[in-house]
Amino acid sequence: MAGEDDSIVWGGSNTGLMRVIADEAEKQGCSLIGVTTTILEATARPSTMNMFVARDFDERKQLLLKHSDVLIILPGGIGTLDEALCFIELKKHSLHMKPVIFLNTRGFFSGLKRQLERSEHEGFLPVPLAQLVYFARSPMEAKVFVQKNYA
Repeated sequence: MAGEDDSIVWGGSNTGLMRVIADEAEKQGCSLIGVTTTILEATARPSTMNMFVARDFDERKQLLLKHSDVLIILPGGIGTLDEALCFIELKKHSLHMKPVIFLNTRGFFSGLKRQLERSEHEGFLPVPLAQLVYFARSPMEAKVFVQKNYA
């Protein structure tokens, strides 16, 4: 999704899916901006020139948001959901207007999408869900969405 002049802001880890993302980004010529925490610093990618070490997870979310233009959420665990829901909540209150996109590969986030749609349907969202988040089925769909709506 990213090109040679782009930067990838990611969780800073040198393990798992985050390592794969960083490896591929570097192959594409992207610069890397890592955001880790003191508790996760031991797993941080050592070769990253721009590595921010947050005191805690709240500061980490602030740094991820500050250094990103687009927030693309990849399949992950509870920490990923915590970050994503925080970004949506902040957007709901107009504290940022950056796109929040779930890469819903093989339906990974379909359950969350249904829950958010139910929240909207039952009146728990003061703004339409479509203004807060987008669920893309592929990286290309996410890229096209950003180009059409935020370029």
